[in-house]
Amino acid sequence: MADFPPLVAGETVLWDGKPDTKLRFGMETMATGIFAVTLILACLGMATVIERSMPGNYWTILGPGLILGIVIALVFPVRDSRKRGRTAYRLTNKRAIIRVGDTSHSYAIPAHDQIILRGEDPKTVTFGRHPNNRPLSFERIADGDAVYALLQGLATQDEAA
Repeated sequence: MADFPPLVAGETVLWDGKPDTKLRFGMETMATGIFAVTLILACLGMATVIERSMPGNYWTILGPGLILGIVIALVFPVRDSRKRGRTAYRLTNKRAIIRVGDTSHSYAIPAHDQIILRGEDPKTVTFGRHPNNRPLSFERIADGDAVYALLQGLATQDEAA
């Protein structure tokens, strides 16, 4: 994995961190889980009906549906966890940096009103929006309160200047 971009003159690192990589089951997972359960139930119904007319084909129908349903239910949480495992964060006195794999993106210190602390455990600190309207965040970090306070302090300094 590549390192963070070099610091500019007068820039100091205030915080380095990584997101928590535990599997998380949110709304996306719930939606795909409902689809997966529906698929499994449909395969169960088809397998039961076909088994009555052609005995011996029950698991031929239900088996692939069961496997596919389980895979569908686990794809989103596992993919999200792996992405967070390749992610690292850095906050300096001049910018916020998010690195995913070999790619780093730098973001200016946001305005005071754009900094939001979400109270899950671990916490997420949001500090703006991407051009495609997704939030810019240090997601699921153990020291969310401290990072939130640092960003608030940096935003206050920028407003005073």
